[in-house]
Amino acid sequence: DGPSPAPHATVDLSKVAGADGGVLALLIQLRTAAERRGARLELVGANEGVSALLDLYAARMARPAPQPSAGDDPRA
Repeated sequence: DGPSPAPHATVDLSKVAGADGGVLALLIQLRTAAERRGARLELVGANEGVSALLDLYAARMARPAPQPSAGDDPRA
């Protein structure tokens, strides 16, 4: 017996006509969390508009958050 295959789930977005940023960000976060745990969450069937937004959110969420400068006042 070899190692067990990684857990895998698929979310079919083929019937989704549009989605707001919060929903798409959540899907990206879920996919990232699954990958960190060695699993795979596949988002399939998205139309062109939803797919473009998924790509945009995935790219934005992959960037590190900006760090405040030493002279910045966080209360400003």
